[in-house]
Amino acid sequence: AHALELEWSDLKNKVTGLVYHNRRTGLQERLEADAFVVACGQLASTKLLFASKSAAFPNGLGNNLDVLGRYLHDHVKEWFSFEIDRPLSVLAPSAYVTRRPYGKDHPLLAASWTLGMPSQSAKFARLIGRKSNRFAVQLFTTSIPRHDRGQQPHPTQKDKLCQPLVRLTF
Repeated sequence: AHALELEWSDLKNKVTGLVYHNRRTGLQERLEADAFVVACGQLASTKLLFASKSAAFPNGLGNNLDVLGRYLHDHVKEWFSFEIDRPLSVLAPSAYVTRRPYGKDHPLLAASWTLGMPSQSAKFARLIGRKSNRFAVQLFTTSIPRHDRGQQPHPTQKDKLCQPLVRLTF
């Protein structure tokens, strides 16, 4: 199933229904419940809330202050492995390099990295004292949330279910 829209009830002052696309039948169907949890991921949850318009929320469910889809930020994590020309002693445990102290960095402007082994067999090799020429680095950063960074429904382009595509601004 693919959630398309949450239905707001002014009478009950809560969401009472969900319209979804049934992938087996290809039809739109409706589900009623006492409560709903929106857990579609960062972009899809926002897209669902934008699509959930009503008289009480003409710009999307809960979007009374025009902040839905704004202040988009992410915790970027990247892992890559590499080889060096000559084997080195293996770190046990992995080395973790943190960000600078909070007083010296802007809040939420951070990066850290971990130097370790790229595979389980390489991790085992360190236990028996072998050297390795293969290592891996994990990089972790945080982007700064800002009012002008975010997502909005695309004004003209639609997906295969005729829902607005997401337009990202960074």
